[in-house]
Amino acid sequence: MKYRYFNVVVLAGFAKMALLACTFLLTQDVLAHGYVSSPESRSYKCRLNKNSNCGSIRWEPQSVEGKKRFPGGGPVDGKIASGATRFTQLDEQTASRWHKTPMTAGAKQFSWTITAPHLARDFRYFITKSNWNPNQTLRRSAFELTPFCTVTYNALPAKQITHNCTVPQRTGYHVILAVWDVANTQGAFYQAIDVSFAGGVTPPAVTYKDIGDINASEDLSVGDKARTRLFNSTGEITGGNVEITIGTTAQGHRNMWPAALARAINSANSNGMRAGQRNASGAITPVSGKNDIFVPTSSALTRAEVDIIKAPPPPPSVNVTGLQSAYTVGKAGDSFKLDFQVMTQNQLDIEYQLFNPQNTQVAQGTAKLNNSSTSVALTVNNAATGNYSLVVIGKLANGTTAVQRTLSFKVQLRQVKTYQYVFPNSLSSYKAGTVVLQSKNGKTYRCKPFPYSGWCKQWTASATHYEPGVGSHWSMAWDEL
Repeated sequence: MKYRYFNVVVLAGFAKMALLACTFLLTQDVLAHGYVSSPESRSYKCRLNKNSNCGSIRWEPQSVEGKKRFPGGGPVDGKIASGATRFTQLDEQTASRWHKTPMTAGAKQFSWTITAPHLARDFRYFITKSNWNPNQTLRRSAFELTPFCTVTYNALPAKQITHNCTVPQRTGYHVILAVWDVANTQGAFYQAIDVSFAGGVTPPAVTYKDIGDINASEDLSVGDKARTRLFNSTGEITGGNVEITIGTTAQGHRNMWPAALARAINSANSNGMRAGQRNASGAITPVSGKNDIFVPTSSALTRAEVDIIKAPPPPPSVNVTGLQSAYTVGKAGDSFKLDFQVMTQNQLDIEYQLFNPQNTQVAQGTAKLNNSSTSVALTVNNAATGNYSLVVIGKLANGTTAVQRTLSFKVQLRQVKTYQYVFPNSLSSYKAGTVVLQSKNGKTYRCKPFPYSGWCKQWTASATHYEPGVGSHWSMAWDEL
């Protein structure tokens, strides 16, 4: 028995160790990431703010993970730089979109920063062809599909690794694609590296001058506009202005709309203008709050201003609710209560007047409203039957009438049903046409014509078949009024 117990314990221990090992491997699968830190890759330069408008890759340059075995597998054409992930900004491709690292042919070192190691199958490096189109999204036809450098691993890489490669001769702007294929998953990490070889046409670095501010001075309302105005040494110029319209209350917050305008300026790229805040490396990035407006130092523009164009207020309006179509009184001269609400979307002085059917004013009042509402309760005395008119006038602060609403309702008398007897009083007198009140339900009934009228007086406390409204056969003798 002891020997068997020992086996159970040992087997349980092995099972626990196996579970921990599986958990470790699973964790490795989830956490494996890395990026090329030298020469700095496109995604890493986003983190360094050398590249702008990158999206969320700025915070995780190590996460460009797609399917492996490029070029036979891997991401589809046009999605190679992003690995067909959510980091779609990386797939934008023009001759001037990305910051470039100077490069020469020959022996070079490529360094990876591994933020979470994983068993590596190999690291491979591809380069664009001499005649590639830098203004077209990256596709297989742009690359030499045989890697110029392959480093086989089949091992767990260190956190910092460097590969010695020989870079082929090129001229001008090119893209080197570094691919790390994982050994025991279907994943691979893609890193686009933008480089510039001497002898090519490499755009000179652009320097900028600050010509204006987008100040976070006030909150804007939905429909308001923010627009740039541009000036040179001779005055204001036409064309090249950028405008945004506030679409939501959140966008109109004083710390939000300046960044939205800055992004619109950068997207338009009119006159080489950029907006944002410039960091230590010179990158200009839109931020929450105040942003600056820049143009190339060579630009003739000298000043930029931002105009705020307020949306026109909604036309004056008055809305009246709660008014009934008819009010009932017992008799002429009685009083009745009138309750209603007045609402405005503007700042208005409200006057309301009530006119009876003879067009005599019988009630009035005032209220001051500013995009708000008020409840009105009136007691109207000496009611007259007929149509009443409620006139509600909204006036501006200067006394000008801005809007008038006229509403009508009817005052009517309550219909009183008369009866001759309270059933079953004077039962023997009931005949065709006799009207009685049934005290059990408060309703009145008329005795039917001959030959049914005889049943109207057929009632006793023990025989109630024809009792109006409640007997089992009452409708054979009575009509409800």
